[in-house]
Amino acid sequence: MNNVLTGLLVAYISLLSSGCAFAQDLPASTSVEVLAYVHDPDGKPVSGATVRLNLPRYGPTEANYAPVEATVDVKGLAKLRGTAQQDYSLSARCSGYYTTESESRSVYLDQPTLEFVSGVQRFDLELRPVKNPVHSIGKFVDGVPIPSGAERIGFDLEMGDFVSPFGKGHVPDLVFAFERRVLSEGNESFKATLTFSNPLDGIVLMRQPRNVGSEFKYPYSAPTQGYAANREWAIGHRGPSSYALNADDVQYFYIVRIRSRADEKGNLKYALYGVIDGDIGFDKASNGSGRGGYVVGFNYFLNPDWTRNLEFGRHLEELAGTGKLLVAPPPAN
Repeated sequence: MNNVLTGLLVAYISLLSSGCAFAQDLPASTSVEVLAYVHDPDGKPVSGATVRLNLPRYGPTEANYAPVEATVDVKGLAKLRGTAQQDYSLSARCSGYYTTESESRSVYLDQPTLEFVSGVQRFDLELRPVKNPVHSIGKFVDGVPIPSGAERIGFDLEMGDFVSPFGKGHVPDLVFAFERRVLSEGNESFKATLTFSNPLDGIVLMRQPRNVGSEFKYPYSAPTQGYAANREWAIGHRGPSSYALNADDVQYFYIVRIRSRADEKGNLKYALYGVIDGDIGFDKASNGSGRGGYVVGFNYFLNPDWTRNLEFGRHLEELAGTGKLLVAPPPAN
């Protein structure tokens, strides 16, 4: 074991001095042993699930991807052993559940004691059950130009477009207001404010670890409270690009409530619920920097059946913008 540790530390020092991870600089492969506990959200073991030990390869051997799999026993445990070159991770899958991914663990970087190599490494993997996937409306709005001169504009999530006269939309589900100020040559500010058409509409910012956890990352049901009536994005430009919310280890998404209706006492009767997957991004148009052109981009899913169900079945997704009205008639009561 001492010889392996010495080889790993020498390789690490070599990487620091060269500044590049060439194939010949990678550490010698080392054996790792893991014990995974696989359970549902209530902590009950999911026996029969399959756990995969992912062992990626880099450099000339990158085609030699050699995962190892094991079946979870009645106690929810699975033990796996494999040879890691640089890092490793686990994934778990089972019929009736959403696949889940663990964090990636390095065998040599940022671990002076090599704690992710020595001894049995323990992982806790939660599998979220498939309950009631809903047929959703979805669209990726990919850098769509904001109409020139539009200071206030609505976006129809059912139609996937700006409302008339700027697009084919009918209902202003999201209402954007824009303000651009030129401060000096090559230096300007841009602010976008999101509001809504109805008093009980709104937006909730959610966060989750990036690339870790269940493939189904939303709540099963949209919350009943906590919706903000507006949100702002302020962007300063001293160069060609701007950036939305971004972090290496955090992924953002929004839950939105639109087309809400209240009873005579002001209580919510019904609404449409959806998710904006990631942030809403604004940027300078690549061909419009001299004219102040901007674009907007975001990815969303909308539940058309007037329930709070956010379990969107991707294979059931209907693309917005096909010209069809996809939202069901609102509830009668």
